[in-house]
Amino acid sequence: MIELKQRSQLLSKNVIQYMCGVVIGFTICSQLTTFRYQWTETPFCSLHSHQSPNNPNYRPQSHTEPLDQLIQSVVQHNDGHNLVLIGVMTAQKYLDSRALSIYKTWAQSLNGRIIFFSSSSSKSSYGIPLVPLPTVDDSYPPQKKSFLMFKFMSDHFIDRFEYFMRADDDVYINTERLEELLRSVNSSRPQFIGQAGVGNKEEFGRLSLESNENFCMGGPGVVMSRTTLQIFAKSIHYCLKHLYSTHEDVEIGRCVRRSVGIPCTWSYEMQRIFHHNSSHEQSIKEDTISSRQLLKAITIHPIKKPSTMKALHLYFKNKEHQELRHKLNQLSRMMIKTSHLLNTSVDEILSHLSDSYSKSSHLGQSIDFNSLSKRESYIPWDFISHNLYSATNINPKRHVESHIWRSIENNIQDIMSLINRRSKQKGRTMEYKNLFYGYMRVDPMVGIEYILDLLMVYRRYRGRKVTIPVRRHAYAVQTFSEIQIRETQVYEPSKMVNIIVPLSGRIEAFQRFIENFKEVQTKDKYISLAVILFPDSTQSLNQTKAILNDVEKSGIVVKVGQLGGFFSRAAALQRGSAMFSMDSLVLFLDVDMHFTDEVIARVRLNTIHNKQIYFPIIFSQYSPQFVNDNNLNNRDIYEDRGYWRQFGFGILSIYNSDLQTVGGFNVSIHGWGMEDVNLYDRIIQSNFTIFRAIDHQLVHIYHDIHCDQSLTSIQYEMCLGTKLTSLGSVQQLAKYINLNKFLKL
Repeated sequence: MIELKQRSQLLSKNVIQYMCGVVIGFTICSQLTTFRYQWTETPFCSLHSHQSPNNPNYRPQSHTEPLDQLIQSVVQHNDGHNLVLIGVMTAQKYLDSRALSIYKTWAQSLNGRIIFFSSSSSKSSYGIPLVPLPTVDDSYPPQKKSFLMFKFMSDHFIDRFEYFMRADDDVYINTERLEELLRSVNSSRPQFIGQAGVGNKEEFGRLSLESNENFCMGGPGVVMSRTTLQIFAKSIHYCLKHLYSTHEDVEIGRCVRRSVGIPCTWSYEMQRIFHHNSSHEQSIKEDTISSRQLLKAITIHPIKKPSTMKALHLYFKNKEHQELRHKLNQLSRMMIKTSHLLNTSVDEILSHLSDSYSKSSHLGQSIDFNSLSKRESYIPWDFISHNLYSATNINPKRHVESHIWRSIENNIQDIMSLINRRSKQKGRTMEYKNLFYGYMRVDPMVGIEYILDLLMVYRRYRGRKVTIPVRRHAYAVQTFSEIQIRETQVYEPSKMVNIIVPLSGRIEAFQRFIENFKEVQTKDKYISLAVILFPDSTQSLNQTKAILNDVEKSGIVVKVGQLGGFFSRAAALQRGSAMFSMDSLVLFLDVDMHFTDEVIARVRLNTIHNKQIYFPIIFSQYSPQFVNDNNLNNRDIYEDRGYWRQFGFGILSIYNSDLQTVGGFNVSIHGWGMEDVNLYDRIIQSNFTIFRAIDHQLVHIYHDIHCDQSLTSIQYEMCLGTKLTSLGSVQQLAKYINLNKFLKL
């Protein structure tokens, strides 16, 4: 009986285990069936017509409607741009940053179409062409995302494009050079193009690759011809089930090798044209954009910041613009030479050409370059070495500004590319090594002229190999193009400009400022005044209030604020801005400024809400002690009467809300200076545009500057610099010193 009972218990236990196994197996099978259904019957595998709302920015919540709309737009509105379809793999957190910067820059000039692929729940706030791949998340590595992206492109666009490219959201593509490369390749044959990789030292031998196998590195981009993708797509199911590594690009390369039978392009040149920054600083930065390594690149990877993507795009567009201008100048010179040979004018030649050329075009206004050599060189040259030496600048020896170095480097690159344009045919090349010195000047009739002393290395690699250092002078001209006229938005003439002035004592200067304000107010009624007072002394405070009472009696309303303690311009300006609403336009002035109604008009024109902040460059008068002019009230601008404050940022106009967006003034800064530089630096780092221009009717009237030794070292140094600069010009001070020496003799 006991044995029978044990057998019964064992049988019951086996039945329970069997039933649990059936339930578990059924659950697993149902999940696999669901996955297979999602694989073969995804929403983008069958098209259904859906009517979208009228709003063009509308993006439905479901996957089917936007995908249908996207596919139809690519299929029906190809407009002949059918060379390449680029699929960009991205993630939800980068859709409105990296992906958006791509869509706004190089994607606009693509001879083809671009589609962004992300996880199943991804959405864009800016309406970029997006495919949320079902059953795909944003986890790394993106193996499934990459394979399904190629499957999507094969299923719907295999007959619409010649090439298909896989790209990351941190790569820049020079679309013109990409088109030039793809046009030179036979798209009807299997092609697998990119920078070949075999893995780094740590991965070598661990990627299940044979000695003769490679893969196309995914970062710089991978290009497949139509034939390659058509064959490769049939093996995607199998390859996804047989992954040998965690690297997405390795598995793509392995699958292409297995199905199509071709490796990635074995070519050393691909490392240059599909550029990948493999240094320890992985991301391309803005200060390395002009590197010679990037000049011939088709793709550049990686670029992590959208601002760098925009800067790189602007750099290549500027290079393209320079090349077009160079061709235009060559045509211009040819036209002039032809007119001399035919003994006729350029206008007569243009009249016989097609109507697409206008007599007022750039060709008709070309400069006679043959006559330039006959002109006297009355414009002085600046000498460039480790420093910049200039006879016309207030500082004759100074550091070379970064924009001058960039311009010189760009010209040297153009010179070297011109020298080496037939290097392959001639079997030699010239390499740039160093710049010994140079000269530079700006000729308003021509452009910016350079004379550069270059050290180069001559290398001959055909026949007898030769390597020789060569030193040559190069003459380069960045010619000016014709004047471009464009329309700007019309500013609102009735927009109130609220002037804010900090004040501590300075009764005479304040009285002069008030008279100036009254004069401007008679011509422009839409200005107001706010004065922030510091108690310099009881007497001066009473005198200031008496002046303000007289102003109010004349019908002009003045807002008055008062702060205690020592003078702080930052605290005064911040207090003054708080007196006005957030949508108010405020102009920060000093009591020593003289302005006109035209200055107010330019403030309205050059200050744009949520976009642009205006920092006018003012004219600062020299000390009357060194100015040979009896009329001290003269506000006219002459070289010997003053100088332009190019590095002064205290006078600005800004909307109050924009001021608060950048954090306002730093009220912890006390005394003279630094508050304007601090604000300027923060505006540079923001998304606002800074507009700087000379305003010849905005004059700083000279006054003695007292530099308090209690200031910080930086403030004290800046104060002394401004004080000494404002005394007089170098020529005037030199005459004064020589005169004193003569009198002592």
